[in-house]
Amino acid sequence: MTIDDEVKQFVISVRTRVRSYIETPMDHNTSDKSRTALICTLNEILMFKQDRKDVLAAITGLPMPTQNRLSQAHTSVILDEIKDKGSDHIIRHIENTINEEFTKAPFTFRACSLYPWEG
Repeated sequence: MTIDDEVKQFVISVRTRVRSYIETPMDHNTSDKSRTALICTLNEILMFKQDRKDVLAAITGLPMPTQNRLSQAHTSVILDEIKDKGSDHIIRHIENTINEEFTKAPFTFRACSLYPWEG
């Protein structure tokens, strides 16, 4: 399986699992503890922690002006997918792809549109 296949499988898995947990994608019940755990986990993986919002936007397919926008379902599912499946290399690949695409079109690039797949 190529890294692009792994990224696609990861993104679709997150989006499908989140839909099964919540009725509306913007349920704002994320606990501070969960959000902190996700931020710390991503900071350990990413080369540049300022890429965190864009990585989350790419994974969820949602505009991400702030990480507080993530629902508890998003936070929990993303943490599970990263930790349970050892997906560090997938997260790094998503970060690299975001930086490459941003370099090509800095004024029009939107991370939430990077992966248009649905489950």
